[in-house]
Amino acid sequence: MVEIKKENKIIAVLIIVLIILVGAWVGGTTYTANTPTTGKFVVTQKNCKIIQEPYEDCKTIQVPYEEEDCDTVPYTDQECEYKYLIYKSTDDQINRNLECIESHQECQNYFLGVCTEWETICDTYRETASFEITNLDTEKGTWSFNWMRNCRAHQPLCQINGPTKYFSDSLSLDPTETKKATASISYSAKGQEYLYVVFTHIPQKEVCRDVIKYKTVCNTITKYRTEKKCETKYKTVKKCD
Repeated sequence: MVEIKKENKIIAVLIIVLIILVGAWVGGTTYTANTPTTGKFVVTQKNCKIIQEPYEDCKTIQVPYEEEDCDTVPYTDQECEYKYLIYKSTDDQINRNLECIESHQECQNYFLGVCTEWETICDTYRETASFEITNLDTEKGTWSFNWMRNCRAHQPLCQINGPTKYFSDSLSLDPTETKKATASISYSAKGQEYLYVVFTHIPQKEVCRDVIKYKTVCNTITKYRTEKKCETKYKTVKKCD
């Protein structure tokens, strides 16, 4: 009888514990039953709740960006300069032709009051001067110059005062062509003069050649770099005290 009563008590305790555990589970409260060394049951109660817990969600992405890409590249350009046409001139060796255009007779010898020897004395001279220009170039050109007149040496009765411009002249020449320029002056025999030439224009031509130069060429290109992108998210967890 004593054993039966004891078993009934144990069954009753187990039923009570079971009821408490079921009620705690239904009400959101957890009970933990521990069996101490004393042989008695101890029930521990925990408070739990559902919360939104933040966390970092990260991923690797490709981010575009622009970059200037520059290179040094060669290119062909032209360099030009002006050069005088090649020519030949005889202006430093002018051809001169002298002739008397006015004269008178002077007696050089008398015999018994009669002139036995006469001499022609020139009163006025004409000088004709000329020179040539030859175009040795491959381009056509025009040479301009002044004819100048001046007194010969030891001519105190010369009528001009130092170098004097006589007139301007020019010659247009095709490649390989030769032309002559001519001028004439008249002067008194008591004040002799001469002609010479001063160039005022030598034709030029433009000469160009190809040269290699370098320049910097830049282009904008799109590149990509790897970045880590994170955002805060929330997850539902059950938290108990």
